[in-house]
Amino acid sequence: MPLWTHLREYLPEHVGKPSDYLPALALNAALVAGTVAFEWNIGELILLYVLEIVVINVLFIGTAFFTPQPIREHLREPDEQWDEEPTPLITLPRLPPIYRRNIRFAAKQIVVTTILAGGLFAVAPPLGSILTLSTGTAIIGIGIFQLTRVWRHFIADQRYQNRTPAEALKFGFIPLSELYLILFYVFIPVTFIIVSVAIAMDIDGYSIPHFVSLAYLIPIGVIRVYIQGTDWHPHLREE
Repeated sequence: MPLWTHLREYLPEHVGKPSDYLPALALNAALVAGTVAFEWNIGELILLYVLEIVVINVLFIGTAFFTPQPIREHLREPDEQWDEEPTPLITLPRLPPIYRRNIRFAAKQIVVTTILAGGLFAVAPPLGSILTLSTGTAIIGIGIFQLTRVWRHFIADQRYQNRTPAEALKFGFIPLSELYLILFYVFIPVTFIIVSVAIAMDIDGYSIPHFVSLAYLIPIGVIRVYIQGTDWHPHLREE
């Protein structure tokens, strides 16, 4: 199955309410403001996006471990373990149990996420070289935003009791759709335009203005606000 055909299954299908876009809009507006006010460069922005992917997958893969409902549609062949009551692997006081079958189901995404994050970290600058008060605040903001998504869709009113691990893992797969759109509809065409203009005007690479990074960040923000704010998974909406 072609990559885009597979990713398209995870893209939004229903437009959300205006209020649904506000958290993602605020987060991406903060990234634009940070770029302008603190002169974040492309390397710092790449690292922030990589860390966001890691945070999303850590949180939602962890959430998938304690969703008790069986799955059907994501199985290539019948698996009798999903026809039985889930067996807790770990039970902690005041916390939902972690199920063995959920860990097995999530194993593939754990491997894919680890490889993807490792590859992106390889092209990003070292964390220690760009970790400042401003970027640290941005990372904390990203974590808080993703925690609100976990709370809204899984924790509030113990909604995880009616969820499957596949529903939790879909949240972690969404960033791959974002990366695909950003790569082919932002990074490649914007880079081509910037390089073409620089060559035509005989501009040295080191003389390119810092604010040129906004040429990447603004369209990236549009894509991210659309995907994160749109009701892409309507059957999770209960409010």
